[in-house]
Amino acid sequence: MRPRYVERLRLSVATACVLVVFGAASASAAKPGFSGGEAMSTASSAASVAAPVASVRWSAGVGAVLPADASPNSTAFIESVSCPSAGNCGAVGFYVDSAGHSEGLLLAETAGRWTLGVEAVLPANAATDPSVRLNSISCASAGNCSAVGDYKAEDSSGFSEGLLLTETAGSWGTGVEAVLPADGATAIEGSSLVAVSCASAGNCSAVGSSFDGTGNFPGLLVTETAGTWAAGVDAPLPANAATSPYTESPLRAVSCASAGNCGAVGYYVDSSRTCQGLLLAETDGSWATGVEALPANAVGCAVTFAVSCPSAGNCSADLGDYLLTETAGNWPTVLKPVLPANACPVGPGPGQCDGNYGGSGSISCASAGNCTAVGDYTDSSGGDADLLLTETAGRWRAGVEAPRPANAAASDASLTSVSCAPTGYCSAVGQYGAGGLLLTKSAGKWTAARAALPANAAKAPDRYAYLYSVSCAFAGHCSAVGIYHDSSGNTQGLLLDSHPLPPCVVPMLEGKTLAAARHSLRSHACTLGKVNHAASQTIKKGFVISQKPKPGRRLQHGAKVNVVVSKGTR
Repeated sequence: MRPRYVERLRLSVATACVLVVFGAASASAAKPGFSGGEAMSTASSAASVAAPVASVRWSAGVGAVLPADASPNSTAFIESVSCPSAGNCGAVGFYVDSAGHSEGLLLAETAGRWTLGVEAVLPANAATDPSVRLNSISCASAGNCSAVGDYKAEDSSGFSEGLLLTETAGSWGTGVEAVLPADGATAIEGSSLVAVSCASAGNCSAVGSSFDGTGNFPGLLVTETAGTWAAGVDAPLPANAATSPYTESPLRAVSCASAGNCGAVGYYVDSSRTCQGLLLAETDGSWATGVEALPANAVGCAVTFAVSCPSAGNCSADLGDYLLTETAGNWPTVLKPVLPANACPVGPGPGQCDGNYGGSGSISCASAGNCTAVGDYTDSSGGDADLLLTETAGRWRAGVEAPRPANAAASDASLTSVSCAPTGYCSAVGQYGAGGLLLTKSAGKWTAARAALPANAAKAPDRYAYLYSVSCAFAGHCSAVGIYHDSSGNTQGLLLDSHPLPPCVVPMLEGKTLAAARHSLRSHACTLGKVNHAASQTIKKGFVISQKPKPGRRLQHGAKVNVVVSKGTR
């Protein structure tokens, strides 16, 4: 299972709970790449409903064009993308400038074209080497986004400070430092924000954690209203939360259905020093006391990694090994996913395992109770397999193994992000072997493709790509971001877009020559299928007698149309 959020926090915390949570990952966790952490944008649920599409084409990837001050051999990572409408997206990450410093990277796609990257303008107290990391972006509408992450200040003693950025009408303002809760003003030494969700332009919620000098590691909630970020508040914890010798409750994800109505998830340490999943709900701008999310028979630490809220009080969450759904503000019993038939048997001994599902930190709900989550599991051969889980009308179905691209060699794979449009169309991304993985779900069926890399990508065996985040404005229109290695061995930002292919609208072929029929099919996004010949008293030799399907049928792009061609009279 892939690493989860360790890199993002960058705070000096080493508790038993953290060791349990992150140390339980399998050997494949050593794969390169930063973990997810991006918030689920509400753009999917707000997009215009379009007819389902059966075929899409992912364009060849393009390298992110970096700001002018980038190092000639710059390293760049793109970690999060959000698309409020087709061809209009925002993406964030970081790059290395000519002085060797890590700077925030802001990217925009307008009308399907990615523009030159912009350096994030930092608060006045930023250090000369600010070590910026932008972790998450959410765009309520084209050109109106918010992004969060962290940076180092001159007086931060090496600890990070939460960073908040707002874009208005296509222009990014100067970043602001997250104002921490007043009760920790004298002890707080650092903070980091890992996720943001915007219900409307300038109305967002961000989550993360702070760190003080006494070992406390409280969850942090920050709210933006009408474009202004308020001071952060500590996550309100359940009554059984530990109070001494330290508290620990980092937040991992947030999703806002409307302004002031959001869900946030993470974990906390209870009074017995055990990790518990944490669910938080904001209603009309007020965060209620958190709810523990852990089934009674659970063993070990439950950590909630992802949440998606398509409407107020209706959310679904991924706890890593468990799934749950909120309906009308109530969280029911936590469910353990049903794994595919090829999962390794549960129990001790050779060839057996714990049967756990490993959540990737990504879940997307097209509407209340209709969601998709991605993760991994151990198959019967002891290898990692990608897992796709679907919730329909509030009920989670048995998981299915994710497909691999055609002719793909068996190798470790990792799914990192999923985004679903209202019609049931979804895209999921990640990595298999050394290549970027693109999955598409339409009409209930998942298909897989390789990410086509830019022309300057390294050749085999040095070829490498990893996709971190995907966002679908509506069916077939998605953007994915990540990294690839160029021919010089440098890590570069990777941007990809998908577009729905036109359907095959079967034309009238009867009475046409075979050549004319083939041309007509091509112009209607169809292809010629079987060609049979038969004698005819009325149709000249070489002309089409009949066809199947009949004219006017709307089929998948490239669908085959069979014809019978006249041999003339006997």
